[in-house]
Amino acid sequence: MDDADRAEDLIEHALEDALEEVRRSQSGPLAMGCCLFCDTPLGIGLRWCNADCRNAWQHEQDLRMMRGVK
Repeated sequence: MDDADRAEDLIEHALEDALEEVRRSQSGPLAMGCCLFCDTPLGIGLRWCNADCRNAWQHEQDLRMMRGVK
């Protein structure tokens, strides 16, 4: 294993640790790499691309809850 491999391993572990910290700190749904409402690709840790998508997603969740659908 050379220096480049060790550096790559360190970066990979740091990223995994950072993602786990984001997951632990979030309440609600986990970030999936794309907007949870419109599927637009997003950066790490983001769940919605804008407030409109977040609000529309929440509205749909509220309707599902009222209807008893998961």
